[in-house]
Amino acid sequence: MNHSIRKKLIYEPVTFLTNIPLIILATIYGYSILGIYYKTLHLFHFNFAGSFFSLALASFLGAIFHGFGPHFRTVIRERVWKFVLICLGLAFFFNLNAAFSVMLSKEIYTIYFFFCVLGLLAFLFQTFKFNGFGHSIKFFTISHLLIIIVFLLLTIKSFDRGYFYILLSCLLTTIAGSLWMTGWSLSKKFNNNDLFHLVQILSIWLIYRGIILINDSHFISII
Repeated sequence: MNHSIRKKLIYEPVTFLTNIPLIILATIYGYSILGIYYKTLHLFHFNFAGSFFSLALASFLGAIFHGFGPHFRTVIRERVWKFVLICLGLAFFFNLNAAFSVMLSKEIYTIYFFFCVLGLLAFLFQTFKFNGFGHSIKFFTISHLLIIIVFLLLTIKSFDRGYFYILLSCLLTTIAGSLWMTGWSLSKKFNNNDLFHLVQILSIWLIYRGIILINDSHFISII
């Protein structure tokens, strides 16, 4: 068995390869949005830049895990996976903050941010303490549902195309995530991870497209 693993340089080649465009696009989009933040100084752009950078790092570590994981000792492989989950958790954390930075007034946002940080710390504690990712799925699901609700309200309130694109991206990710959880795949060589990565490429483009359509005049505080 060890011989076969040693002979196979890239363990899951398609999963490894589908991570690469995510790494590249998320990094490019992150730097682009960071440039917008330097002009607007709005937390909406700062948080989305952080989300893209977190996703890029998660994709990079995911490529290592799926491509070369079996070459590593078990403890190293588990640590790589934990850092994948941590980066994904940070991406959701930044997405939540981006959504609520638009929806809430500055005073209420400050209170919200405090509780959001507590939630992130709880997530990090569980990720470090326990193996697997059942608790991570719960955190991701709750965060994603809140993000959908916020951008749905923003879309209805403003009829802004930018918010609609972000909402569409969230819904697309929900569908892809649901398929991923069922384990459904097109073939043995193109599994549920690979399909999810391809959908995510379109999803992050929609988010980026939505962000660049939104400027200061479109920001509204519902609460």
